[in-house]
Amino acid sequence: RQWTYAEFVAAAEQAARALLARFSPGDRIAIWAPNSAEWVILQQGISLAGMVLVALNPAYRTREVQFVLEQSGAAGLFCAASYRGFEMLGMAQALRPHLPGLREIVSLASWDTFLASADPGQVLPQVAPTDMIQVQYTSGTTGFPKGAVLHHMGLVNEATFVAERAGMSDGGVCVNAMPMYHIGGGAVTSFGTWAKRGTFVILPGFEPGLLLEAFEAYSGTHTLVVPTMLIAMLDHPDLAKRDLSSLQTIMSGAASVPASLVRKTIGLLGCQFSILFGQTETHGVTSQ
Repeated sequence: RQWTYAEFVAAAEQAARALLARFSPGDRIAIWAPNSAEWVILQQGISLAGMVLVALNPAYRTREVQFVLEQSGAAGLFCAASYRGFEMLGMAQALRPHLPGLREIVSLASWDTFLASADPGQVLPQVAPTDMIQVQYTSGTTGFPKGAVLHHMGLVNEATFVAERAGMSDGGVCVNAMPMYHIGGGAVTSFGTWAKRGTFVILPGFEPGLLLEAFEAYSGTHTLVVPTMLIAMLDHPDLAKRDLSSLQTIMSGAASVPASLVRKTIGLLGCQFSILFGQTETHGVTSQ
């Protein structure tokens, strides 16, 4: 499925209006689902509605989900029906009586019905650059994950600078297999690509063969992968079969990136390499 920028904006605004029929600006809205187009549109709809996204790892189970929803004060939850055989919607509904602040649960399986509930005449609120955009949960040194509070200007600026530093020109194509609940997939790659008026290709998850196929199919120029993902790509039997001549820059980080891996990548793919350093609390990348 494909969206032009005009179609993307229209879908995001419709999602924002559907949200405003249920919630108020400032409310925390959680997403508990794997990567999908709906995830991206809903993220921008939450932003346009002046609400705050709470991103949950789809691998979370009862204990983690209850903690994050309760600690963030989430008023709404959008979730996938299931993920890797686990019934997410059923578990979320079972948790609801224990979360008095959670007013509504929406299944992404009913996405079209949700969008159709929007009032076309609903006026969208004014949103300031330093308003909250996201509560991003990140691993703490002990105990439960910690919620980092992020604002619009921080995410947009950080992602824009990363794209520039990675050499993305106007019209670049970023192929993303990083999870959207992580700041790498849900901000660094997407926001940076849009800042460059590029094409953002979102994959449902990481599978090295699929990522290589997408690079060839969409003439991908950039991607962000952690070292283990990169190693799987370079060792995949399809590497030699795919036309990767469009590839310009591989970005990596979130773990130690050995010099030998950088040299191997440049040697095999003939591309640039950019290592990212940062932390969620600082809106992502601080050094590149």
